[in-house]
Amino acid sequence: LSERENLLNNGRKILVVDDNPMNLLIVGTLLEEKGIVPIKALNGEEAIYKFKESFEKGEQIDFIFMDCQMPVMDGFQATRELKKLMSQLGIKPVPICALSANDGEQDVRECLESGMDEHLSKPLTDAKLTNILKRFNLSAE
Repeated sequence: LSERENLLNNGRKILVVDDNPMNLLIVGTLLEEKGIVPIKALNGEEAIYKFKESFEKGEQIDFIFMDCQMPVMDGFQATRELKKLMSQLGIKPVPICALSANDGEQDVRECLESGMDEHLSKPLTDAKLTNILKRFNLSAE
């Protein structure tokens, strides 16, 4: 990690929501290598709790990676709830990107219809991560 990347990404927080602990570890590690703090949640309900908690602490979450198929609350419902919450709190909408094993046309459409801003297929690679961070102006590059 270059000193420049660390400086530019200092304080950036990305919420990573996935019911698979190994996926959380992989994505978290990729983010940490870029100087970004991962906040991890195992399902949609936990994601909403962590988002509220960050807001209450005055710590802004800059981006959300959301798995679609999870127990307790899936990514589609969580996205709808988070978008509603952002509106209620009067904060600028935080981009939500689906991270899904399913990348068929119907799957992508369902993600976008639920309010997600982008769709990436798993596994998340460093190249995919770099591209998405650049696209949403979260990259040091």
